[in-house]
Amino acid sequence: MCATADCITKVNALAGADIGRGRYGGGAPVEGVARIHDAGVGGDFPRTFYMHHLVLAFIAFYTACAAWWPYQTILLKDMGYSHTVIGILLGAASLAGVAGPLIFGQAADRFGRYKAPMVGGHIAALAAFIPLAFFPNPWMTGLFLLIVTAGINSILPLLDAVTTLAIGPAGNYGKIRTPGTVSFILTVLLLQFVPVLRPNNRYAIVIWSAFFMAFSLVMTLLIPGEYTNIRGRSRPGGKRSEASRGSIWSPLLALGLLIIAFSRLAMSGATGFLSLYAVEALGWDAVGLLNAVSALSEIPFMLFSLPLITRFGAMKCLIAGNLGMFLRLLLLYCFPSPGGVIAAQCMHSLSYGLFHPAAVAYISGCVPPEKRALGMSLYLAVGGTLPGLVGNVLGGFILDHGGFSLLYAVFSGFPLISLALCFVISFNRRR
Repeated sequence: MCATADCITKVNALAGADIGRGRYGGGAPVEGVARIHDAGVGGDFPRTFYMHHLVLAFIAFYTACAAWWPYQTILLKDMGYSHTVIGILLGAASLAGVAGPLIFGQAADRFGRYKAPMVGGHIAALAAFIPLAFFPNPWMTGLFLLIVTAGINSILPLLDAVTTLAIGPAGNYGKIRTPGTVSFILTVLLLQFVPVLRPNNRYAIVIWSAFFMAFSLVMTLLIPGEYTNIRGRSRPGGKRSEASRGSIWSPLLALGLLIIAFSRLAMSGATGFLSLYAVEALGWDAVGLLNAVSALSEIPFMLFSLPLITRFGAMKCLIAGNLGMFLRLLLLYCFPSPGGVIAAQCMHSLSYGLFHPAAVAYISGCVPPEKRALGMSLYLAVGGTLPGLVGNVLGGFILDHGGFSLLYAVFSGFPLISLALCFVISFNRRR
């Protein structure tokens, strides 16, 4: 009961109930210094730290993601695998994407060190990139693909954990995260038009991926160690909070993960088969354009997510994100045309640009600072990777038996389930 009450207090703080009234340091920051506001974690964090080191870390990490995520299927196809084998390999890799963040996150929380697991994720991916291209055997490919996916998927929740601890509830996560989106767009465009080493074969893909992952590793190593270590700083006097010594689970955390999971399940239907929809159903070869539209649309909401969360609360922002996801799928179902697809992609602004910062704020409020890495790992694994795996399998089955219209009709029900769970939490909090 106490843990649940404490969670409610933190979520209410993130919703803006206490920010601005001094309880969580929500007033104007001291000149040149941004203090940790988060649940008793002491220490002063120079503003130049999280406005430069963390921004550079996000930029570097998303350049690596841009070189890898869009080209996985091209790499595997170039190795001679069928679509069925590619699906199996990517499905197995998704499971590694669940286990990796949980293992790395648990290690970070246990030892109070965030940089070492982040570096470990980079090294794991780097070590597996090059061999991946030279062993066209399903078992070896699967092994190296598992290592790459576990490594990459473990970095982001740790980076999110460091960021949320550094800026506190009153900090602007979206402002730090947005340059990563910009770097993703620019890197995709660079690789689209680069005159040498075009990423249309497995060797070029792994070379670019390894190059940008090495760049991300350097930016991670440049983060000062005192900002990625929380051991001994949990409470004044070095005492850890009572919540940090027990389980992080609470009813609000469990319901929050379900809200995120159903929204991400809907997202997999909206994005996982969009390229096929544009090319096969509409006869429109505009995959790059559609991805650029969605990525660009998220930037304004990502940048202004803090004032929105402060003004309306994390839960209301999650509700708005789910409404955007429902409208996105509805547009794809009702308007099977290029204009309808572009309009649907613009809904990425709400369904991800606003939803993601609100979800990070919500999860951050439900876990103690000493368990932040595990909380962010749960967000990525349980609230993201697993629903994506289920959505891909379910979506492929529906597509084979009913076509795109049935796909979008079925998946439009998932954000409604997420909305219902949001209202359950809102109703219980009013009581």
